[in-house]
Amino acid sequence: NYISYVAGGQTASRLNGDTGIESATVKPDGSLITWSTTVMTVLTSARCGFSMLQYNGFLYIVGGASTTTLAATVEYNKIKSDGTMNSWVSTTSFGTARGSFGGTFATISGGYMYINGGCGSVTSTDCTSINSSGTTASQATTTITGTGTNWTSALIGNSITYANGTVAMITA
Repeated sequence: NYISYVAGGQTASRLNGDTGIESATVKPDGSLITWSTTVMTVLTSARCGFSMLQYNGFLYIVGGASTTTLAATVEYNKIKSDGTMNSWVSTTSFGTARGSFGGTFATISGGYMYINGGCGSVTSTDCTSINSSGTTASQATTTITGTGTNWTSALIGNSITYANGTVAMITA
């Protein structure tokens, strides 16, 4: 079974972010079974505008905003075999706080998490290895070629990380 997750975000009554998590099983035809909050552990703080990533049985919440403050934090949660979760745990924060109000500013490739782009004047890419326990190692920071970026997304193609179309870093 595949499971889709929705976390945090904004609502008319929660403009500064939400702590909720919902999940839905994905059927073989791609449709979803009803969304549910049953046995889901809420985020440690209300957040919106973050990147949510899945890797090696863990779900990651990267950066984002709560009220008007951008975050530089990374939290992770082990996904159980039935799709439910344990408690969220903080791991190594990254160098530049960032969020996004569309797109993603983080990606995972080959056991490494890359954090670049986002909203604000971002002039760096953070890179960290992901341990088998779900934790991340200390961050390595590389300056993005060119000027600071704003409202950008991150992706990896052919072992090169791009931020808004600008080459940010070549992975080893």
